[in-house]
Amino acid sequence: MNGMSLTTFKGSRYHLLDHNCNNFSNEMAQFLTGKSIPSYITDLPAEILATPLGPQLRMMFDQVANSVTASHVGLDPSRTFGESSASSTDDQSPTNPPAHPPPD
Repeated sequence: MNGMSLTTFKGSRYHLLDHNCNNFSNEMAQFLTGKSIPSYITDLPAEILATPLGPQLRMMFDQVANSVTASHVGLDPSRTFGESSASSTDDQSPTNPPAHPPPD
C-alpha cells in the first residue's frame, strides 16, 4: 500500500469523478479485508454522469480541475501524502502568518 502513495494515489492523480476517495477506500478495503466497498458507492459518479445533466457536470468539473492549480491552494500536487513541504515555518511574514500562533 505504501508504494501506491507514489503512483496510484499520488495527490496529482486525484479527480472528483474518475479517481477519488471512493477508489482509495475500495483499495484499502480490499487490502485489509479482501472485500470491496459496496458498488453503489463506487458507481455513484457514473450514475450522476448518466443523468441528463451528467455531460454538463463533467465539463464543469473538468474545467474547475484544470483551472485550479496547486499554487492557488498552496499545495504541491507532485508531493505524496505525508511528504514534508519544501517551505519552512521560518518563512512567516505578515502576509503569511502561522496557522496557529505559538502560545505565550
